[in-house]
Amino acid sequence: MLLKTYLLIILKMEQWILFKTLLRSCIKFNATIFGGAVRDLVRHNIHSKKFYENHTFEHYSDFDVSPETLGRLLIPHDIDIRILRKDYIILLATLSRGYCIRELINRDAVYIDGSIEPLKFIQITLQIVSYKPDDISMSFKMDVLIQEDNDSILINPCTKLDFDVNGLNLNKHMGLHLCELLALNPISDISVLYNIFKHIETKNASILPGCTEARHNKMKYYGWNISFTSESFIYSLHETYDGDCIICQDKIPEHECRVRFKKCACDLRICLKCIFMNCSKLNICPLCKTIVYTNPMSELNILDLLSNKTQYMNWLENVNYAVNGAESNW
Repeated sequence: MLLKTYLLIILKMEQWILFKTLLRSCIKFNATIFGGAVRDLVRHNIHSKKFYENHTFEHYSDFDVSPETLGRLLIPHDIDIRILRKDYIILLATLSRGYCIRELINRDAVYIDGSIEPLKFIQITLQIVSYKPDDISMSFKMDVLIQEDNDSILINPCTKLDFDVNGLNLNKHMGLHLCELLALNPISDISVLYNIFKHIETKNASILPGCTEARHNKMKYYGWNISFTSESFIYSLHETYDGDCIICQDKIPEHECRVRFKKCACDLRICLKCIFMNCSKLNICPLCKTIVYTNPMSELNILDLLSNKTQYMNWLENVNYAVNGAESNW
């Protein structure tokens, strides 16, 4: 048992060293790291610091010691980066001297920078294997967005963001900072950063309009508590309600989402189906005639996503089959 624990500690240390080495190489050659790798790095560091406030290294890999800081054992297994073509060539050559690398071109992606002209990006996946004779072999995945325009500054072609906790960037020039989609101004950004750090520490995430069903399901699968703050609606999910929908006059089932308006004080409830079907008409409260929203579709889509347990269960069933079913049919 002690040998198994010791080997686990060694493996975790080697994985962490590999991750940090790859991270430093990306930063050195002017890449911007974004997404889950930055989020997990922050969570790992916060929980490690809290663990060492009351415990020693010998208990670091013990799941029963300080379970509230288990994020200290979190090690990302993939990195998302954006990089200029000229810097990518140097990065790839450098990594190839120390690792076995397989380069896979996924697809071409064309993004529009405002209204000027298309900037071409190539998306590549690197399968990186760290292997030494008589040593531990580890693999790592790096998803790379290569910007072909070497004379331009590195831009963010992504126009949507799924969760607030995935909105952090890391690079050589700005360090850890908010992505362009979250940044407002230097003063407001401090508050936004603080809230994101607290969310990462406690494994909470605020869903944003750019979230897809697949991204929502993946975060939920990995144990993230997902919340949503609507600008237009006060909503209830999976709670008992004895009243009727003011539109269709039917009882609202417990498992269905229901909403009322934030911009008026009327005590009414509308089922999600009715608000979707009558969206253009319900911008004015049926009771007090107050204008309650202008363009609510992105918020309604999120509410539909959060309330649809069936989609998540189907997705989870497919994931479990991919992991277990294929193995049993081998």
